[in-house]
Amino acid sequence: MPVIIHCAQCGKPKSIAKSALNRSRYCSVKCQHLGAQKRVESTCEVCGKNISFIPSKPRRFCSKKCNGIGVRKVKRVPDSWVAKTCPTCKKKFEYQPSQHKQKFCSHDCYALSISGKRHKEPLIKTCLDCGAEFSVVPSRRRRRYCDSCDGRVSKLNFVHNGFKSLDCVQQKMGRNWEEQSEAARKRDGYRCAICNCKKKLFGRKLDVHHIKPRRKFLSILSIENDANNLSNLITLCRSCHGKVEHGSVQLTDYLK
Repeated sequence: MPVIIHCAQCGKPKSIAKSALNRSRYCSVKCQHLGAQKRVESTCEVCGKNISFIPSKPRRFCSKKCNGIGVRKVKRVPDSWVAKTCPTCKKKFEYQPSQHKQKFCSHDCYALSISGKRHKEPLIKTCLDCGAEFSVVPSRRRRRYCDSCDGRVSKLNFVHNGFKSLDCVQQKMGRNWEEQSEAARKRDGYRCAICNCKKKLFGRKLDVHHIKPRRKFLSILSIENDANNLSNLITLCRSCHGKVEHGSVQLTDYLK
């Protein structure tokens, strides 16, 4: 016949067999582990409530709220703090011995010291496009274009190195590529200059090849005016275009 007992740890009622009455004191394994350890009674340092804990996990506060209040009220020991002078504002401040590497009294003074160390005289450079002189900081000494010609500053301009202010085709080929490539196809009669095949055999537009490689034109004006000039463009099919790019076919024999 079952017997009702109360847990020695949490006080919850539990039904057990009469034969287990002498060896069952807890309702669960958790309560058994907690009851097997000797608990220490103490008082919360903030609100004064009674708390109990096991010796391996000491507690000073009854809750997280009291813990936050108690940590903020910890008084420092005046003799343990060290005085130092800030090198930026020349004011005296105190710091703990564990923060002996602190040199400045605030983040503002630290930022001022860093900006002062990094400040250097600007460099004067000449734009590769328009020839105008412009100034840059030393960290950007590799810059080659002024603000009016550099695509990083003006979205109306284009830089060959790939700043994404324009779409992908305009970044690589220039803003006038669509018009110039179509004009080259029309000039060549929509036929490949090598094998004389037509567009309808492939079901796509014929390729337009730069006789002088586009990668050799670095400035904006030279890409759009010289690289995309009709005299530097020739119509090829996809197969012949690949052969020309790999060097197996020379264009000198097919140029008019």
